[in-house]
Amino acid sequence: MTPRHELACFLAQRASRWRQLGQTRLEAEALAWAVILAPDNVFHRQALSEVLIRWHVSLEAMKPPGFPALYIAPPGPGLPRIAPEAIDRDLIGLTVTELLLKDPVNDREWWQPMRNGAWVHPRPARVIVHCRSGGGYDLQTYCS
Repeated sequence: MTPRHELACFLAQRASRWRQLGQTRLEAEALAWAVILAPDNVFHRQALSEVLIRWHVSLEAMKPPGFPALYIAPPGPGLPRIAPEAIDRDLIGLTVTELLLKDPVNDREWWQPMRNGAWVHPRPARVIVHCRSGGGYDLQTYCS
């Protein structure tokens, strides 16, 4: 095994541990790095695909009716692309969705009332995600 393949295998094992701990985001990130390091490894790709689907399904179950649409702005010219675009977009979209849903202030002010059928005004209509060059995200929330 090359050092890259060895590290990819370690990351896949790490992902397995994150799964045992119920940390889906960290599980997905570890598998994404495994795919980046060993793109020819079908096991890593399949495992990542399964995690992303499972994560998506769990977040969809948490969303209230009227949850805002999420748009991911294309990265600026100074932002390097580490992963293939499809992996980047899935990880960013799911991560931001999870952060929005699990934020206690958002939950109290928007998601719980919306789940209970209350009309919330202003209510978030869309969120635009901008990736920062040093990591992390800036969110622009537009309300109706």
